[in-house]
Amino acid sequence: QVGDVVVYTQPTCSYAEYTAVATSAVVPVPKGVDLEIAVAAMGIQGMTAHYLVSDAPAGLIQAGEWCLIYSVASGTGQWAAQMAKCPAE
Repeated sequence: QVGDVVVYTQPTCSYAEYTAVATSAVVPVPKGVDLEIAVAAMGIQGMTAHYLVSDAPAGLIQAGEWCLIYSVASGTGQWAAQMAKCPAE
């Protein structure tokens, strides 16, 4: 929605102060997450973790349930563990 804080990544125009971006390319920043953290998460590790936690399992991770993330010591694994703990609203 207009006014939401979002982040995105694209091969071009990523360093512009203002740019037009398709709504399908943005990720909302959850309340309580600093913008700097959200921007850092948009790197390839963050995008991979976001996909694995939110899109790939098609809603299989539900609030209050356990999930097993292999290789949590990796960058992608660390992001996935944090995202699994705080699913998008």
